[in-house]
Amino acid sequence: VLVGANLILRVEGRLAEIALGVLTISLGVYSVLKPRLGLHLEARHRDLRNLRRGRLFDAAAALVLGRHVASFEGQGPMELEQIAADGCVPIALPLAKDESGIWRSDWGPMLETLRDSGIPVSERAGIFHETMAQALLDQARAIRAEVPFDAVGLSGGVFQNRRLTERVVERLAEHAIEVRLHRGVPANDGGLCFGQVIEVLARQLIP
Repeated sequence: VLVGANLILRVEGRLAEIALGVLTISLGVYSVLKPRLGLHLEARHRDLRNLRRGRLFDAAAALVLGRHVASFEGQGPMELEQIAADGCVPIALPLAKDESGIWRSDWGPMLETLRDSGIPVSERAGIFHETMAQALLDQARAIRAEVPFDAVGLSGGVFQNRRLTERVVERLAEHAIEVRLHRGVPANDGGLCFGQVIEVLARQLIP
């Protein structure tokens, strides 16, 4: 889809409209032929160090809620946010630099708690959110100790989660770290698409 959209942006006038129509119809036909496409979360061998925060929410929803099938994007994370209890204590996650010098949190210590059926579901959901917020604070502080900065920008679909965003903002504020949030442009894939359009326009307008 992204490849097709990028190509359409490079086509002018009526041809672009026709190409967009063909892409839309093709997606519709494909969704009819593959009605369960993307609904199942399949276990695959992958490098968990590169797991994005959004996918961590999917994994947490599977462990806490048993949400292995979703009828729309973000269903599990939304349910996890809604039931999360207040006042939960975060789990301390190890933080270290990888071979590229990037600070990374080790999510391993959190998994046992998320799987523990002896802990109420709402509490496990709350612990997950608090741990995510604390991990982001720890990363920001580690980076600031090396490279001073003025503010932290929270971007990406995961920050459509109000509970997470508010907790991150509160924790950063406690350490005098200013936060930048989205306003005119959405934080999720809509913002990504907007950025792609701006990049293409910039290439066309700037020699």
